[in-house]
Amino acid sequence: WCAIAALLLVGYFLHYSRTGRALYTAGGNATAAYYTGINAGKMQFVSFCLSGALAGFCGYLWISRFAVAYVDVANGFELQVVAACVIGG
Repeated sequence: WCAIAALLLVGYFLHYSRTGRALYTAGGNATAAYYTGINAGKMQFVSFCLSGALAGFCGYLWISRFAVAYVDVANGFELQVVAACVIGG
């Protein structure tokens, strides 16, 4: 349920907030974003911060599910992660 709530919250943020629309614009065409007055470097920083926050939330959900945080807990998931990155673009 937490992941669904996070998905809805991020979707709402990206579609209905000014910063979210600027993220779309800067990600789609940085030159056009520059001409409209959007700082593409700042939007890149914001996107990395959001990505890091969501990765941290994912780690929190992982620990809450398995109640352990060892280094080798996800051993063997490397190929699945690479496949997800390739498919996701």
